[in-house]
Amino acid sequence: MTTLCHLPREVHNARMLGLLRPGAGVAQMIEAARHGARLRDLGDYHLDGPPFGAVLTWPGATSAARLTVDLRSGRDYALLCQLRDSAQAPQHSALGMVRVVHVR
Repeated sequence: MTTLCHLPREVHNARMLGLLRPGAGVAQMIEAARHGARLRDLGDYHLDGPPFGAVLTWPGATSAARLTVDLRSGRDYALLCQLRDSAQAPQHSALGMVRVVHVR
């Protein structure tokens, strides 16, 4: 097994967080990240159920990895990046790298 200890600054992880609670959105997720919320804490405030799934990718590239999930029609799901550029830097999500995906 290979462990990545030092990730290049350019790498990102797109993490499918999970099903958002009604009323939760990007602003709430960014604010939580700015206050140091951990991934496991977000389920207590913003998600209906536990978080799931992650894909690492380089900027401007398409990852060869695929994440297959069953999504509910009419609901919103959160994507965010929790990596940091250094140990002292904020998570990318605290800098605004959070998106909500609405499933039709």
